[in-house]
Amino acid sequence: MIRELIIENLLFFEDTKIEFNKGFNVITGETGAGKTVLVNTLLNLVGEKIDISLRKKNRNATITGIFEISDEIAEELKNIDIYAEDELVIRKVIKPNQRSSIYLNDSVISSSTLKKIGTLLFDLHGQYDHQLLLKKQNHIKIIDRIAENEEILSEFITRYRDYNEQSKKLRMLKEQLESFMKEREFYEYTLKELEQIDIENIDEEKMKDELSEMENFERIKEKIEYSLKILNEGEININSLLSELKKTLKDVSNKSSKISKIAENVDLIIDNVSELYNELYSYGETLFYDANELENLRNKYNKIENLKRKYNRDLNGLILFKEEIVSKLKIVSDPEGELKIQENLLIDLKKQLEELALILHKRRESVSKKFEEYVNESFKKLNMKDINLKIKIFFSPDNFSEMGNDDVEFFISNRFNEEGEPLKKIASGGEISRVMLSIKDYLRKNDPVMTMIFDEIDVGISGDTAFKVAELMKNISKYKQIITITHLPQIAAKADNHILVSKENKNIVVKELNENERVEEIARLLGSSESYETALKHAKALLKK
Repeated sequence: MIRELIIENLLFFEDTKIEFNKGFNVITGETGAGKTVLVNTLLNLVGEKIDISLRKKNRNATITGIFEISDEIAEELKNIDIYAEDELVIRKVIKPNQRSSIYLNDSVISSSTLKKIGTLLFDLHGQYDHQLLLKKQNHIKIIDRIAENEEILSEFITRYRDYNEQSKKLRMLKEQLESFMKEREFYEYTLKELEQIDIENIDEEKMKDELSEMENFERIKEKIEYSLKILNEGEININSLLSELKKTLKDVSNKSSKISKIAENVDLIIDNVSELYNELYSYGETLFYDANELENLRNKYNKIENLKRKYNRDLNGLILFKEEIVSKLKIVSDPEGELKIQENLLIDLKKQLEELALILHKRRESVSKKFEEYVNESFKKLNMKDINLKIKIFFSPDNFSEMGNDDVEFFISNRFNEEGEPLKKIASGGEISRVMLSIKDYLRKNDPVMTMIFDEIDVGISGDTAFKVAELMKNISKYKQIITITHLPQIAAKADNHILVSKENKNIVVKELNENERVEEIARLLGSSESYETALKHAKALLKK
């Protein structure tokens, strides 16, 4: 819902702040007072191309809207990479050259992103083509919300994507088969070459280490033997010198605590030297040399290096290349069989899609009938007895989309045209507003858009119809925020929040009315056919209804 609209330095608005409440908000004012300018300003804020003029031409103008959003709207916004929790602040800065900058929660966004956000924040009903309901692609989504099809639709979308992926795989297989057959000899030769070595079970680092050890066997053996002499086996060795050092320090360790600690450190060094000696000795014992084994190891290593160079791949790349060749040879060895397997997978996925699409179709048809009945009954209550809502669902068994096999569109029919016309072609602003009002009444719990703005809702209606429209709007306002521009006292009297727009000294003034001011404004709306005192009485009576 929209909580605040702040306008600075726009034509007729110097510094204006308008606060809207939850529930039912009405805007009234004399003709030409600026109600339409107010609506145009709001439309401009959410991305509509509506020209507006600056008040002072030498400085920027700013329009700021503060919106509270529901969890469902927050989820929808994620689809366009907008992440917000409870509140959105949209600020549009218009420069003297008419260029503008747009900010969402102080981050710059594009005009196209702004327009997508705007369609989720409110619906404007009347002479403006802004509402989601007029867009055909949203009709099937509305029916799915009513039918609570989220879970089954999610499953269908998953299967639909699997089906498309399998179709692509089968198509590529058919295209590749001829190429595979031509290159069969190459694949067979390459596989034979790769199979000469068990590349899957080679530890490349270990093989290099073993080869290096065997090639340098004599030198490594010599250095180990010399190291063992230095540590423990020579006439003078580290171990004997450390033992002498330990003995020397022990003689005076009881005379000095520091010497005692140093002696302990010598013990640790002796242990480390002993461990080092044992490791070197054990390693020397395991050293192995065999001329034939060395030759075999060199041949194996050279073959791997040659294969890596030949096919421009590392060892892991060769393993994957081998798997790819095996897969291709499997296909060319039995092309018809492989095609059959892939075709059967596609047939199975299509069968699953058909079953799910049929379930979706039946659920949509079922709720559509109830939806039509409710809305058409509402039309009668609003004195639109000659028109009916018709939901047309065209089922095409072989025409799949992510939404199933259905094409859904809302039509409006009348006695002159029983087949009806698409909802978006309804010309009358007042009529389309009442149509939308009836539809929104049914959808109030399923539609994510939380704010409805009505302009021209009162065109061509009065008396009992006006009361019924007012009652319906009041009922919807229990679930949605309603903002309506009206000239009808019956509608104004039902509001929770009454905003008066007036023009003073070329300025548009916006004021939230108190109880006494509401009585006076509703009395004005009642017209000049009654005396002022009588109008005041009627206004008070309307407010009590």
